[in-house]
Amino acid sequence: MKLSISFNQNSARLLIEGLPDSSLGQSPEIMGIITTWKLQLVGFPLLEGKREHLESLMSAIFQYSRFKVSGINRKSGSSLSPVFILPVNNGHKLTLTSSKKDIEPLSIQLDDAELADLTRCLDKVFYDSRIQIKWNLSQEKVLKKQDFTITSSNIRKIAPALAGAISLLFVGFVFSVTPYSQLPEQKVESIK
Repeated sequence: MKLSISFNQNSARLLIEGLPDSSLGQSPEIMGIITTWKLQLVGFPLLEGKREHLESLMSAIFQYSRFKVSGINRKSGSSLSPVFILPVNNGHKLTLTSSKKDIEPLSIQLDDAELADLTRCLDKVFYDSRIQIKWNLSQEKVLKKQDFTITSSNIRKIAPALAGAISLLFVGFVFSVTPYSQLPEQKVESIK
């Protein structure tokens, strides 16, 4: 009765093991209870845990990826939660805290491609019809204008257009205030 479903996305591989939820009348090929999961990111140690840890990972990664796609550099999760991710110089720092005592938190440095692979892998889990679980993920709220702060990268993107508009306005102003001088009339001699 034990089920195993594997999800692969380039640098991320997630294996979920579980059982059908017979109390809900699920068929034997539907997973309704997750017993364990194992995540292998290329170049990093194997991560594993229970359903609660997977939900924390999904919640933090989905929210963080949404911020990044929207151009917002903001951390996701809290330092007290099992999963915490924040932007760093040229990547993303993912910190995982074990529920077992005497185990130090694990920090993983991801680049953009690895974050995209991990997000896509977790998306596959969330939308897979073979896993019928009511996920306990934080509700996504609409991003507000206050969330979109002006950053140096945003300024660099609009700087050329802004400089062009200012130059055009300046040239137009100079021409509008420059006095117009009339050309001297030329004497036309008539032939008699």
